[in-house]
Amino acid sequence: MTESTLKIISLVLSWPVAAVVIVLFLRKPIMKVVERFIGGQSGKAKIGPIEVELGQLADDGKKAIQQLNDINHIVARSRLIELEITMMTLSHAFSTKHQKDLEKVTLELKEKLNELDEK
Repeated sequence: MTESTLKIISLVLSWPVAAVVIVLFLRKPIMKVVERFIGGQSGKAKIGPIEVELGQLADDGKKAIQQLNDINHIVARSRLIELEITMMTLSHAFSTKHQKDLEKVTLELKEKLNELDEK
């Protein structure tokens, strides 16, 4: 590589490295500021003409995640029913290995769903 190529590479890499170092060095103060904005209902951020209520945004995000978790739980229960029906009606058509795999997966899914129900 030529000297000019090395200078260009070092210049290009210097800014991302500097940014990472600064973020790592200031991560605790940055996290405190973010938590303060997110934690309070009045936390607002304004960048130019855009104003965002961070507390409300965080609450909406939590609600959306909970709704997705609920849907996944319903889909998992539905899948468990399908697996149990398959085991009862079609397991004779599977090889011994596939029967054991199906039983294992069905049991694992049942255990995970029971864990979620207990929470």
